[in-house]
Amino acid sequence: LFPKMKFVNGRPDRKGCEFAFQAMRFVQVFEGAVMSLDNLPALDPILDNLGRRHGKLEVNGKFRTYYWSTFLECSICILRKTLSQCRKFPDKDIDCAIILWRYLLRDVMRKIRVSVEERFDNNIQQSSKHLSLSSYRVAHKYWNKSTVE
Repeated sequence: LFPKMKFVNGRPDRKGCEFAFQAMRFVQVFEGAVMSLDNLPALDPILDNLGRRHGKLEVNGKFRTYYWSTFLECSICILRKTLSQCRKFPDKDIDCAIILWRYLLRDVMRKIRVSVEERFDNNIQQSSKHLSLSSYRVAHKYWNKSTVE
């Protein structure tokens, strides 16, 4: 999915390798989604866990909301390129497959983001006793602004 890795001093960049590893985990989740098309709720525990992890990363500044759309578009680009290069399918069939993949990927990522939002809301509610009303509003406003639909 990410064939061009960044090298630092002749070695693969550690952060780039970690990102590639995480991307591979997402591809495994998408594979699971395809295998579970008849029972997508079976993926909820995995997607909830990913949501919690991404929520922690976002709070720590290690994840940005625009990564969702970047990952989606990179995935779609690679899927289209791969399907086109095999020359087994007419362009119309590839277009239909890409539309279906986009729906699946978008909805999987949406479920993960919902888990992130739920985690954030729960944290805000738990710590609201310690926050003034104005700091709660600022935190909630920041979260809503930074969340990409």
